[in-house]
Amino acid sequence: MEGELPEGWIWTTLGEVVDRCESTDPRATPTKSFKYIDIGSIDNQSHRIGEAKAFLGAEAPSRARRIVQASDVLFSTVRPYLKNIAKVPEELAGELTSTGICVLRSSAAIDTGFLFQSVVREEFIRSVSASMDGTMYPAVRDADVLAQSIPLPPLNEQRRIVARLEELSARTKAARAALEAIPPLLERFRQSVLAAAFRGDLTAEWRARNPDVEPASELLKRIRAERRRLWEEAELAKMRAKGKVPRDDRWKARYVEPESVNAEGLPELPEGWVWIRMGEAGLWRTGGTPARNVDFYFGGHIPWVKTGDLTDGPILNIEETLTHEGIQNSNAEVCPPGTLLVAMYGATIGKLGMLVEPAATNQACAALLPDDNSPVHRKFLFWYIYAQRGNLRRLGQGGAQPNISQALLKNFSAPIPPPQEQLTILEILETMNATSLALEDDVSRAHQSLTTLHQALLAKAFRGELVPQDPEDEPASVLLERIRKERAAAEKAGKAGNKKRARKAR
Repeated sequence: MEGELPEGWIWTTLGEVVDRCESTDPRATPTKSFKYIDIGSIDNQSHRIGEAKAFLGAEAPSRARRIVQASDVLFSTVRPYLKNIAKVPEELAGELTSTGICVLRSSAAIDTGFLFQSVVREEFIRSVSASMDGTMYPAVRDADVLAQSIPLPPLNEQRRIVARLEELSARTKAARAALEAIPPLLERFRQSVLAAAFRGDLTAEWRARNPDVEPASELLKRIRAERRRLWEEAELAKMRAKGKVPRDDRWKARYVEPESVNAEGLPELPEGWVWIRMGEAGLWRTGGTPARNVDFYFGGHIPWVKTGDLTDGPILNIEETLTHEGIQNSNAEVCPPGTLLVAMYGATIGKLGMLVEPAATNQACAALLPDDNSPVHRKFLFWYIYAQRGNLRRLGQGGAQPNISQALLKNFSAPIPPPQEQLTILEILETMNATSLALEDDVSRAHQSLTTLHQALLAKAFRGELVPQDPEDEPASVLLERIRKERAAAEKAGKAGNKKRARKAR
């Protein structure tokens, strides 16, 4: 790690340039109020401390022991590669942090800002992470952090480096903020296009060029008639299999005709469109979860989709699998490729996915199976549900956890154009989505480029190439030697004082 350094710089360890911090046991003052900075309080993207937890001394977590001061650098020793690193702001001075955080307090040898920049470098993180011990709870010791070598410039040069890095960082933050504004704009663009699509605005010219297309209502009549015919055939076959031959047609009255949509209060549709309930789009079902305490139900060859696997697109990564025994001993059923899945529970309500391989689902997913005899293309319904996600989530409010049911989904109204117009709309929407996804990828790459740029600037700074050296600066070796002597003298005086007090006590 160590290499040649500019004039006036020196290699040293982190432990040589930081002061010791104090510890306390808050339980000794049970009624006193404390704020506690744990690892979860640190944002590893902005390197800032979010909300610190408040508690009384009597309720203190067992790890809340270390006292912090303003400008201390907090370095998480648990999974250090996650870079949970932050400086303590003024308002948290005197509060507590975890024993899982190494508190780095700058001495007179190192500028606080330079200390912070030293430990956020990728080179430093890699070196510390190499000391991790344990796989279930990978962590390093404070001693591992303090033993790390760092290049130390003269104090004045440290300050010039920090000033320059902060200047460049401000530009990077502005660029990052501009990038972060793009995804919400893209989503608003998507929603605007979708709203126009389902009002019929995007295909107004298409309808003018194709005035003789059969209305969707006529197709719906034929599909309803065909579904009734298939039901009657199936029911008649069941009765004959039991040796029962109906004497008249009264049994046909058991068929439940789909309820038409009351369009009152709904937007007016273009000529040739019709409202349907989504239950008429095809066969809907939900899945199930095998008993978790039976190991051999899991880890088989049947993909098992949960709502966390839904990403508003093709389902390409499925975390868990089931065995045939798991399927047979639960309500989970294997759905074919092309099945549209809709999340029904919690924060994921309305999340969507399309199966690209046979897979089962849990009970939190509603599944619309492929059906050639459907009045609506599944991808058309996919985009309509995507556009209506906000409304579905509002309908799911009211309980401890927001939920929607399969019955609610099946009863939800959807506008259906003729099949040819559906395909035209889908072509426009797929083009829009491909463009939006490409832009999102560009934004993601730009974010990564900014991260890479910052690390490149840090590397340049710690090679002594970011700011000019000043021969008038006191060399770091001279300053460090003076601090060592001062520490040694203080330690000697402390020991002498302890002996004197011990003699008095006797």
